[in-house]
Amino acid sequence: IGEWEIEVVDYGYVDDVMVAKGKKEWNMEVMGVGLQERGDGEELVYGVGGEWFEEGRYEEGIGVLVRLVGEVVGECGYEWD
Repeated sequence: IGEWEIEVVDYGYVDDVMVAKGKKEWNMEVMGVGLQERGDGEELVYGVGGEWFEEGRYEEGIGVLVRLVGEVVGECGYEWD
């Protein structure tokens, strides 16, 4: 394995691309299935709640994020003051 001086640019989450490919809908579907099947991963719960907030659907977002209250610890990567 060696070092390479290349630049990787991911345009997959540029707004126009996301809309054209229906990425938000796809992401929510995949995360929704994950929640139904497992329902316990902090990162998954945070991701779904964040997506709802981005959509302006605050009640749904809070309904999901409330699961994290008392559960989030500094090691999980989602912590706020």
